[in-house]
Amino acid sequence: MKNHLDYVCQNPESPSHLSAEVQNEFIQIIASTVRSTLLNDIRRAKYYGIMLDSTPDAAQREQISEIIRYVEINYKEKTVCLKESFLGFIQGHQKDAASSVYFSSRSTCSWERLKKNLPISVKAESENVGDLVQLLETIGSDLNETTDTRSEATQLLCRILTFDFFAAQSFWNILLTKIDRVQMRLQDPKINFHEAVQDIQALQVHFLANREDICQTSIKKAKELCHAWDVRIARQCRAKKKMPGETGDAAAAGLILSRK
Repeated sequence: MKNHLDYVCQNPESPSHLSAEVQNEFIQIIASTVRSTLLNDIRRAKYYGIMLDSTPDAAQREQISEIIRYVEINYKEKTVCLKESFLGFIQGHQKDAASSVYFSSRSTCSWERLKKNLPISVKAESENVGDLVQLLETIGSDLNETTDTRSEATQLLCRILTFDFFAAQSFWNILLTKIDRVQMRLQDPKINFHEAVQDIQALQVHFLANREDICQTSIKKAKELCHAWDVRIARQCRAKKKMPGETGDAAAAGLILSRK
């Protein structure tokens, strides 16, 4: 590339092949190569974390930055280095779920009301759904708030008051509670690798042995919350896809299972 640029500068009359489209293609190729290199480094790392941060652009569309923090171990030089790699932006829509989740952080007033009404960090909140629902209802009907804030509070409330949300919330609350206990133990400076491996293996065995109970408990809790908040549990039945050649005659002949 350098030789080509030098030649073009020395010979202005020669074709440069550096139109705007070609330049954009070069940028895309370079970006793809850099991203692939970063992903390969991340895959080789034993420990990594995913960080997402949302910032609205000038058009009020959410741009969620995707950052991976990982540990790079160089066995030859016997060094350990903590690195962070920016992989790009995840574009969101002004009224999509992502922008609703982050509505409180864009409104200082809403954020202060969240901190005041919820006794612990919002990120760790898993039980006080009632307080959160009441707060969102208050914000949604508060004329002192902006139209966007009231609209987003109402949209977020509609997404919370669903069977799927309650089930997922209960499910992850059970899992993360167990994981947090192990994580706190792994942070103990006195723990050794043997004990750490035993704790992680015990956690894996626990999840495998109790996964059915965890799912059933989550569903039961979700139904209780739906009943308490008068939320309708909707079950959608998928229509059976007909194979080539199947017609109404085949269904009448009993060759296709009927749904009651």
